Parts: sequence; C-alpha cells; structure tokens
Amino acid sequence: MTSKFHQRLTAKEKCKNLGSYRGQSFSIELFLVSTAVILIVIFFVSTLAAINDFKARGQRTHLIAEDAASSLMLSRGYPFDWDLNVSNTQALGFALRRNVIDQQKLNALNATDYAELLGLAQYNVSINITSNGSQLFQTGYVNNSTSILQVERVCICNNSPCRVRLQVSGGAQ
Repeated sequence: MTSKFHQRLTAKEKCKNLGSYRGQSFSIELFLVSTAVILIVIFFVSTLAAINDFKARGQRTHLIAEDAASSLMLSRGYPFDWDLNVSNTQALGFALRRNVIDQQKLNALNATDYAELLGLAQYNVSINITSNGSQLFQTGYVNNSTSILQVERVCICNNSPCRVRLQVSGGAQ
C-alpha cells in the first residue's frame, strides 16, 4: 500500500511540477514576444528616421539651389567686378541690376568654379539661358539621374526676355 500511495504522491508531485513548468514556458514566450515587438518597433523607427533624413537632404538641396538661382539673378556678386579677376571671386552674380544679366559676367562664368561658389560643389550643375526658344548660354552637365532639381528664373539678357534654368543632379540628394 505504501507503494501505491507513494505512486499517487509522485503523480501529484508531477502535476505540481508541470504547473511550475507551464509558468516558465509562459514567461519564456512572453520574453520572446516582447523582444520581437521591441525589435519591430526599433526597425520602424529607424526606417522613419532614414526617410525623414532623405527628405531633409532633398529639401536642403532645393533651398541651396533656390538661393543660388536668386543670387545669380539678383546680385552682382562679390567683388562687384569679379568678371575682371575671376581668381578673386567669392560670390557669383550675373545682375547688372535686378533681373538684368550682365553679359560680361556671363562670359566670365566658365573661368570660375561656379558649382563651388554657388554652394553646390557635390552636385552636377548646369546653367542654361534661353530666349525665344534659342539657347543663349549653356555651361555644366547634369547626368540622367532620377533626381534632377530644376530652378528657373525669368530675366532680361541683351534687351530681350529670357529664362535662366539652373539644374542640379547627383550628389547627396
């Protein structure tokens, strides 16, 4: 009889032990699920941060290009006679007066590192001036990137209305 009682007691102890194992398996599952959820949240947060960083870089490039196009058309550059000594150029500007292009400064542009002076050294930069469908001036190169930023300004060149197109591609967009 003792042996049957002993067997029953052992069976009860086994059930008791199974109960504690069940609690342990629940704790392990909870730990694994919590870890998986935390990893998924970290992945999504880092992905959103990368997307926002990409957008911010694109917006920064757009602002730099807008500023460059405006300074070309609205300022004379620095020094004001930079076209006479291009090695001393600190800031570019084509303006004879507001939105009127100084042809001498335009002719001197190719002798400068215009992309660097415009703050766009890490990009491919092209400047194109057209009037009545004909090209008056073209310098630079823009590759066939999927991301080409284009800024246009209307001005006067050689006493006729024209369009200045600044294109930017490549680099850290």
